[in-house]
Amino acid sequence: MRDLAIARTGTPLTGRRDQTRWAGWVAGLVLPLLWLPAPARAQTPADSAVQLDHLRADVEAYPDSFPLVLALGTALARSATERSDDWRLRLEARKYLDKALRMRGNDPRPLLEIGMLMRKQGMRTDALRVMARAESRAEETELEVPARDRARMHFEMGLAYETRWEMAEHLGQLVSSFTIGSCSDILRTTAAAGGGYLVPPSAMGWEQLASPNLVLYNFVCPKVFDELMQNWQPLDIYETDYVHMVQNFKEAFQLDPTLTEAAFRLLRHMASHDEWEQYTEVAQQLVRRIPDDPWVLLHLGLGYHLTGRAERADSVFTLALERAPTALRDELLEPAQLMRTHDSVTFVALTEQKRTMLGDLFWRSRDPLFLTPGNERLAEHLARLAYVDVAYGAPESGIRGRWTDRGAAWLRYGRPIQIRSIRQGDQNLLEFWDYGAGSPDLVFSRMRTFRQARNEEFSENYLKYSRERVPELYAPEHPRIIAQIPFQAAAFRDSTGEAQLEVYAALPTPALRNATDAPQLETGVFVMSGDFWEPRGAVRRTRALADADTQLDTRLPLSSGSYVVSLEAIAGDVAATRRMRVEIPDFRTGLALSDLLIVDRFGDDRPAGEDRASFAPEVSRTLVFPAEAPIGVLWEIYGLTTDSLGVARYHVRAEVANDTHKNVDVVALQGRGKSRIEWDASRVPRADGALVEHLTLRLPGSKAGSYRVFITVTDLLTGQTYTAHRPIAITKD
Repeated sequence: MRDLAIARTGTPLTGRRDQTRWAGWVAGLVLPLLWLPAPARAQTPADSAVQLDHLRADVEAYPDSFPLVLALGTALARSATERSDDWRLRLEARKYLDKALRMRGNDPRPLLEIGMLMRKQGMRTDALRVMARAESRAEETELEVPARDRARMHFEMGLAYETRWEMAEHLGQLVSSFTIGSCSDILRTTAAAGGGYLVPPSAMGWEQLASPNLVLYNFVCPKVFDELMQNWQPLDIYETDYVHMVQNFKEAFQLDPTLTEAAFRLLRHMASHDEWEQYTEVAQQLVRRIPDDPWVLLHLGLGYHLTGRAERADSVFTLALERAPTALRDELLEPAQLMRTHDSVTFVALTEQKRTMLGDLFWRSRDPLFLTPGNERLAEHLARLAYVDVAYGAPESGIRGRWTDRGAAWLRYGRPIQIRSIRQGDQNLLEFWDYGAGSPDLVFSRMRTFRQARNEEFSENYLKYSRERVPELYAPEHPRIIAQIPFQAAAFRDSTGEAQLEVYAALPTPALRNATDAPQLETGVFVMSGDFWEPRGAVRRTRALADADTQLDTRLPLSSGSYVVSLEAIAGDVAATRRMRVEIPDFRTGLALSDLLIVDRFGDDRPAGEDRASFAPEVSRTLVFPAEAPIGVLWEIYGLTTDSLGVARYHVRAEVANDTHKNVDVVALQGRGKSRIEWDASRVPRADGALVEHLTLRLPGSKAGSYRVFITVTDLLTGQTYTAHRPIAITKD
């Protein structure tokens, strides 16, 4: 630093005049630099140590120089951290700041630095009081405090309020007693745990219940725990601290738009309070300030995503991924963080090329609505990444939200229905995340004065178990899916020998009308390849919602293979959808059957061999029948061998099995008057080689549940056999 001074003035500093000139130069150059955030200075610890040594030497040489003493105290205070092993640096900083205050008692700057230092020492209430006094003193003395200095002051005051607020966020208490002996399973669990701190089950009030037992009840007896937590009430302490905290962060960012730390703090707290419009405004200001930062773009995309501006969100998310370095982009889109343990291990072990290919497939397969231009599941994933980063991350410490225990859980399962915290002793908090009645809450433990939380032991084991059963949870919000579309898909062979998929759906049009005022209904039938989710066919229609029919029938030509059929309907911000995997066999070689088409009733029972339309079938769209109701089955037979007279001879067997794979009693009522489940037939196929067969049956005495209809055809001339099947459901009368 001395070398810099010599270079600036041209001569070494000697004498009182030089001392004054040097002190003024330090005050004009060094102090403004110290107000800059650490990233802007880009100094290493070694650089800071060298500067501090130079300042110490200068103060030793000129002990009566107020600018030098203040500069050293300020530099020491800014260099000190909140870590306990930094106490010597904080003590030295306080020594020089107190000296500066004694030298110039009416100057608010030493007071301001002392207040900010006290916050690092954990003296938050005193810190707020001292910083407020510094602000008042600046007004009294009419001293012009630079905007950057005032911004830093408000930021530090916001941090002091923030620490107190975060101790009380989601905090509540149980206001009524709790009878413990209401779950017999707790006895076995307590015994298995070997006693220890666990209190034996007995009737006692909540005041007598140790918090580890509260965790135990959550996982062993979740229903009993849910009843208890109905008595949880939030504590409205430190609410004024929240108001002051937000106001100070706002003023800091307004005074100094380069102080982006204040903006990120605002995003965190506005997100936790669902203040998404204000959140989006701050994020927009950040993007104008740092337009190429992928994380800032993700934060803006989160705001658009949660305010229903899906197209803007998709655009910003796409830009964020484009601006992100390749390594970061791959990390953000890594499917392994949403997979089961075994699948994630297998995925990570693949080559980079295969991971890229399967990653694209992973996200395509999770797009819930092909009718919309974007991928809602991918957008939700990016929004969750942004949320956990702003809520649980500490970028200044190199900690990203998705690496934390709470962030990883949020990324998989999304926003809990409710977050409730309860004190565990004097220092710790237990944070319960409720994802629905009947299932255990996720539980995190943290110290009152720390933001980071860890999985509680029981919760960590439960998360491992849940990851294997339900690796992720997601439901679209814009548009919101309010109903499923029942449909039946059946593959037949057309006159050219190619396969044709017929789809018969029942649209929940009344439910959509009741849920929206939108004028139009958009529907779509999409067929994707079963292996790579590539488009293989699509039919879109748009009609007035008021006049829309409840039936949607579509035919699509397809080759043999595995497919996923997706039926979708969107009206305004509500939707209905359903997906089904179908297998289409090769109808061109050997004996084959079409899919079984389940029919509510036949309009006309004509002799088999006619075109399917001649039976005037009322196709079932739900595959659900009342008990004892007639069930129609219609199918086609292909590839039967004929004799010299062109006659095909075959045997038909009809069976119905329940969900335990046991056959049930069947009464078959054929149009030809036959009353049996097996018969032989001799018929001449159509010109295209196909035969149409049908059957009407009942399931007498069958209980409500799931069943499967099996039709087996045997070519009596060759002995070839082919079986087709279709699931149905029986309901109570």
